[in-house]
Amino acid sequence: MSEIYSILEKDDFITTLKETSVDKTKKTDEDGRYMTMSTIQAINFDDVKDFYVKDLAVPLVPKSNDALVVVSDSEAYFVEFKNGEIDISKNYQIKIKIYDSLLLLLDLIEKNISFSRENLHYILVYNEDIKHTSSQFDKNEAEKVKKQFSPHRDKIVKRVNNLAAKKYIQFGLEKFERLYFKSVSTYTKKQFEQLFIKKIETS
Repeated sequence: MSEIYSILEKDDFITTLKETSVDKTKKTDEDGRYMTMSTIQAINFDDVKDFYVKDLAVPLVPKSNDALVVVSDSEAYFVEFKNGEIDISKNYQIKIKIYDSLLLLLDLIEKNISFSRENLHYILVYNEDIKHTSSQFDKNEAEKVKKQFSPHRDKIVKRVNNLAAKKYIQFGLEKFERLYFKSVSTYTKKQFEQLFIKKIETS
């Protein structure tokens, strides 16, 4: 993964996870402006995307994940933060961001999908206190899912999956695991701190 830094570091894209997690609709930290306060080094992938397209004169600017965290020469994580409701439209946008970010990165470092499948991970961090719509295909079904969603039911499902040693991937993102990424995870803010931040800080 050192080639990622050799390409991107010189253009001053390096920041912290905290800064990439900012919710610009919130005015203060007390309002939940940041989804993490971690100062772990990260690449601001929104800035990378802007740099990538600035000379291409493309009619439609691609979407991008919020951050890329490089943890070793053989491991990196795309991270996307969603503090608001994940409705049908946002669900679709998340998936477009995955495709666009992956194509952009692989083009920059001159690698193929096999490389991402072996070395790249994806994490979506969401706000568990908000009801979300997890289906993007059928509006009627999506409304049904939205009405049925509750943090309590979500916790029960997660606990059952934990007991079965099975990972719980939400919002239809499980299809990207092993196809494009080595792993895919959907974390609440608390899970992100426990399962990712602490892991990186102690590694």
